[in-house]
Amino acid sequence: MKRLLSILIAIALMLSLSVTAFAEETTYYDLWVAGVQITSANPVIDSTDNGQIQGSATFDEATKTFTLTNFKYTGAHDHGSDYDTSALNVGVDGITIVFSGENIIESTGDYGLYAAVYENIKLKAADENSTLTFKCENNNAFAHEPVLVGD
Repeated sequence: MKRLLSILIAIALMLSLSVTAFAEETTYYDLWVAGVQITSANPVIDSTDNGQIQGSATFDEATKTFTLTNFKYTGAHDHGSDYDTSALNVGVDGITIVFSGENIIESTGDYGLYAAVYENIKLKAADENSTLTFKCENNNAFAHEPVLVGD
């Protein structure tokens, strides 16, 4: 009886270890929305992540597509923080930012979109009714690398 119990305990331990071994690790993308980092575990950022956001920002790693849907942000870029608090801080090479619906980025600091990549970022409307408006206090909607609008 003790031997059977020992075998059952050993099997239970092995099964619990194999489930842990196959657990998917979280991938952290060099993509921030109002100070919140996009990860494989949290690819959608909305007002539950930061109260300065309305609408949502979603990242699809497979297509490198970052979609803003009725996204509204009001806040300030802070160079002194541990993370970038621009509305969008993009460090993913070859990313396309698609805006769907009415999107407004209003920065009371320097940047609305901080481009920290070495390849161009593409901005693209989801349809003819989609808009993206930048209102930046210091007139710097974009920072650093070039941004292409359209295809």
